[in-house]
Amino acid sequence: MMSNDDNSNEKSTPTETGNNGSTSAVRVGSRNLPLYPLVVVCLGLLNTILFISAIVIGVYCGKVREVSTPDHNTHHLIFEIKTINEMHTEITKSQVEAKQALEKQLRHHHQIQLQIAQNQSLGDQLQTQIEGLLLEKATLQARISDIQGSCERCLPGWQLINSTCYFHSISETAIPKNWQDSRADCIHRGGNLTVIDNLEEQPKRNLDWSDIRSSKAQLGVVKWSDSAP
Repeated sequence: MMSNDDNSNEKSTPTETGNNGSTSAVRVGSRNLPLYPLVVVCLGLLNTILFISAIVIGVYCGKVREVSTPDHNTHHLIFEIKTINEMHTEITKSQVEAKQALEKQLRHHHQIQLQIAQNQSLGDQLQTQIEGLLLEKATLQARISDIQGSCERCLPGWQLINSTCYFHSISETAIPKNWQDSRADCIHRGGNLTVIDNLEEQPKRNLDWSDIRSSKAQLGVVKWSDSAP
């Protein structure tokens, strides 16, 4: 038998067999255990420890990712909010500019309406003036036609009435002319003294006598309504 001291000295002492194909062994206590199974067991334990360590590290990384993800989302949300605020500012600026442009266009439209109203009023006034001028033109043309007709058949100062030239003698003095003076004046003017017996040939002014001259400028018999001088 071996003593305890011998057992303690021989507990971890490996033994080897010869080179005849025998396996190595590790002596544990009073037993000799094979070396390879022990190595396999150690490697298995090491793999188990590594696997557990990998799981722990994976869980830790997942927690770290979960912790860092909200921060990333927060930064992303802040960036989006900033972008939205910038877009809102641009939209507000565009709305203000559009409102100012609309107000400017409305003022311009109002000014155009006022100008149109003024032009329409001025056009009405001009139309009234044109109508008055056209009427005056027609009157002047009628008078011109009458004057032209009189100029062709009557002497200056004579008036054409019903194809007959009349000269209404107005007394230059306060004393009316008598029959002899009026007849002499008519003969001097190339006409005859006549009696006006209708309203159409009646002069509108207060006249002394009336001379008559035919279209052929022939002298005829003098007739007098009152033979008294």
